[in-house]
Amino acid sequence: MPVKTLKIILTTLYIIQSIAASATVCIPIEFIGKYETSAFIARVTITSVVPNEKDRFYYKSDISIRTLYKGPRITSILIEGSSDGKVRMTSDIFFPKNTELLVYARLNEDGQHIFGSCSGYQILDKKPSHATRRELAMLDVLKKKHKPGSTIYRYSAEFGDQLKPLRGISLSKSFAIYEITFGSGRQIDSVRTVSGFTYEIDEKLKTIVKSADWIGHDPDPGASKGKKRLVAFYYYEAEKNELSFIGEWDV
Repeated sequence: MPVKTLKIILTTLYIIQSIAASATVCIPIEFIGKYETSAFIARVTITSVVPNEKDRFYYKSDISIRTLYKGPRITSILIEGSSDGKVRMTSDIFFPKNTELLVYARLNEDGQHIFGSCSGYQILDKKPSHATRRELAMLDVLKKKHKPGSTIYRYSAEFGDQLKPLRGISLSKSFAIYEITFGSGRQIDSVRTVSGFTYEIDEKLKTIVKSADWIGHDPDPGASKGKKRLVAFYYYEAEKNELSFIGEWDV
């Protein structure tokens, strides 16, 4: 290996280690992953902040739910951080009264809903980004057309190369969502359109989904039979010298 290349690699590793040591590094998780693994998803407003109890790493906030997408209609939630707004750990987060949020929460060991810095939450301001508006639109679709808890985020596949023939197309919608039903051995039995692009593009994407190599960790080949999961695709318009394309990541 050339010395110059080795120096670049070592420098890059040093930078990554330095960042990891000084700040919380969240592993990116795309929208469907957040949706299927969260116990509670809602658009909420913080109505009051309760001080941390003793040395606990979280505090409680009372909330008013504006839109409930998944889970029970709760009146309070736990947040990993300090109620006084001080940062004691790099992962601490604090939201004052009247903050409006899109929350993705999990259940802790005591059955309480809690979320932290890597949960995928969004602070909702008066001018949300395109990605945030799209995320809210996707949640609205799932609220109307999908039963929460009926799908699992257990199996995965990559579609990158198979999506290349769709470069350069023109679409009016920025996302599509499909529901997959698995057969034995993680083969695809069916793909249902929850919210699509166009009939022609939907059929092409369904073919791609069915022919993909789905992976999982089930020891029994028959364990996947009847399981369902959601998959989403995103349309990105042409920019400068780049053609439009459909991708599997929400960026």
